[in-house]
Amino acid sequence: MTNRIELADLFRRAATIIQTNGHHQGDYIPDPFNRVLNALPHERPMNIVAALRCAETGHPQRYGPASTGAVRFLAGRLLVDGEPPFWPDDYSMESHVAAWGDVAGRTVAEVVAVLLDAAEAAPVPRAAVVGRTLTMSDGTEWVLWSVPADGEPLYTVAGVRGGPGVQQSSYADLSARFGPVSVGSAW
Repeated sequence: MTNRIELADLFRRAATIIQTNGHHQGDYIPDPFNRVLNALPHERPMNIVAALRCAETGHPQRYGPASTGAVRFLAGRLLVDGEPPFWPDDYSMESHVAAWGDVAGRTVAEVVAVLLDAAEAAPVPRAAVVGRTLTMSDGTEWVLWSVPADGEPLYTVAGVRGGPGVQQSSYADLSARFGPVSVGSAW
């Protein structure tokens, strides 16, 4: 992806922004023209689209290629009044995601859950994440060894190279086995 930002990371960052700042309905952010509020735009509650933009660019009203791709990906996963997005253009995708967030009674917890679910479902770019470490709740580290073109990424114990006879597991298997997983950087 552009700027080496992975979709999964972008969704997780946006979830953190919503969790921290709150979820806004009806517009990207409250007082978008700064007529009343003194808070900086990135400090205000925001809708999902604005949170994705802010996660990439640092500003909820600034477009970026990664956040545009994330909005398209998310729009394909959400139904509004039981319907998928009506048109395939970027504006329609953005409007669809915003409309999902604008449903009366939509909570921060629901928005964060959708963003974290999207992070888990996001495609994994092959070269961008090989070597990334995962630290399990018991302290062991697993390293992303390979991302098969037709399968799920495989992890192996840190310090041991993958290959025949080496224990490998998927992210889902590791999460089920160890519980919460913290993601580290590439080695």
